[in-house]
Amino acid sequence: MKQAWHEFVRRLDSNIAQNWRIVLFLLIGISVRVLPVLQADYPLGEGGLFYCIIQYIAEQGTLPRQIPYYSCGLPFAYPPLGLAMYGAALRYTSLPLFTILKWSAPFFSVLSLLAFTLLSARFLKDLARELAILSFATMPAVVAHVTASDSIRNMALFFTLVSLSMLHDALSQDRPESDLARNAIAAGLCGGLAILTHPSIGLGLATVMVLFAAYFIYKQRTRLVMRVAFLVLGTTILVTGIWFLLLYNLHGVGFLSLLINASSSRPYKSIWLLTLLELGATGEPFADLWAVTGSIGLIYGFVTGNPLPFLWFLVTPIHWSNQVYAVPLTIGAGLGFGEVIVPAIIQKAGRLRRVITSLLLVAIVGYTTLGALTFSIRPETPLVGRLWGSRGMYPQVSDARLEAWAWMANHLPENAQVVLVAEEKEWVPAFAHVCANIPQGAEWVGKFLYYGEMYNRLFGTSSPEELFAILHEYRQPVEYVYLSIKISPYFRTCTANHGGNPYLLKRSLAEWECTQLLFENSEVALYDVRACMATPLRTQD
Repeated sequence: MKQAWHEFVRRLDSNIAQNWRIVLFLLIGISVRVLPVLQADYPLGEGGLFYCIIQYIAEQGTLPRQIPYYSCGLPFAYPPLGLAMYGAALRYTSLPLFTILKWSAPFFSVLSLLAFTLLSARFLKDLARELAILSFATMPAVVAHVTASDSIRNMALFFTLVSLSMLHDALSQDRPESDLARNAIAAGLCGGLAILTHPSIGLGLATVMVLFAAYFIYKQRTRLVMRVAFLVLGTTILVTGIWFLLLYNLHGVGFLSLLINASSSRPYKSIWLLTLLELGATGEPFADLWAVTGSIGLIYGFVTGNPLPFLWFLVTPIHWSNQVYAVPLTIGAGLGFGEVIVPAIIQKAGRLRRVITSLLLVAIVGYTTLGALTFSIRPETPLVGRLWGSRGMYPQVSDARLEAWAWMANHLPENAQVVLVAEEKEWVPAFAHVCANIPQGAEWVGKFLYYGEMYNRLFGTSSPEELFAILHEYRQPVEYVYLSIKISPYFRTCTANHGGNPYLLKRSLAEWECTQLLFENSEVALYDVRACMATPLRTQD
């Protein structure tokens, strides 16, 4: 046993020595995914929907018939795997739900990075593969997905990358029948799990699988493709059949209309075959570096006999999520740097050229690492806030907000009319699942006062006079005012640009005789303003 352990350590040391750049790039990728989460007290970004569904599954031990997040009886038809896994973790372990939501997204993002390392070996070798891994490790379009709502998306991305890696291996290699069957079944299993986790990514995976099959048929491997396709399709149908059985158990044959409505409810953000025009997956210059070199590499691969990444890139609409869109682009970035730019510099032997190449690679690593550490989904976020903060990704759900929403659910009358002076990310969780009469509004039928123009004007107010004047203008029968008093720097900047000040508004509301403070904690204040709205608008002394 001791000898076997020493042999394992020896081989591990040897592999690390041979692949030290890959190890370094993986460590960079892990760091940029984990650092912003470490610095946050609560799950980053939006997560109220998953919070409610996971909590329901953990408490009831079953999937809900209707989404508990919304109060309008919206049927539950979401792929259940990720939600069920997190619900089981909450039910059968001592992990708090906040911890699960906070760490699940970066956990599966790291697993996706490892899966991409496996997939990249199917297309690239040596320096090109190493730089593709660096690209995937640092591209903002991938790194940005560490919020609570990405806990499902990242899980599906991991299954997708493993599935495509196994499928490519089965289609491209002449292997014994047993190995072929194992890889094909593994591809179908992971593909089915991706579909059971996230519908859009599952759709993207299915499209890329068809592309792989068509490509290898073109390469005159038709019989092999047919055998692999039979195993992959059969395994995928068996796995995804679980979802349809669950839907039938919950909704009967009506689940078919639910799926049809869901598939057509969200418009495409891009047009197939034109995504090459969308080079910057985010507005950051660090993304543009990989986008430009990725485009060079994809075109180079297409004209030199490696066209599959180029075709993959063309058939992947951005709406499937930036990570999926970024996969072929990062492969192209590896080709662009590793097989075009670097060889062009060192094509003639010379010490100076090799020094220049080494400095270029060091600069690329440093620049992209800095970019991954300091990119922001809010460009207004200061640089220090990007390095030592959440990069503009702020929690939607916190203890204080949950306390406020629970108080409202227990104390406000059923026919209450409420207006929010708060960030957009608070609008839905504040009322969609708390007050029975106030679902999201424009998206779901209900009484929630959701008018974008009006709310854009509301967060520019600093006094009750301005607030009530706007409400009168829009003829809103508002009885309660929900005021967010702990806001993100981005929202603070927006309110200031519109001339608003929520702190001054809170102080003014407290001084008015016709207002009554019903609830207040460190993040939320709730006022009863029925006495003010019942009388003509006037200035309070």
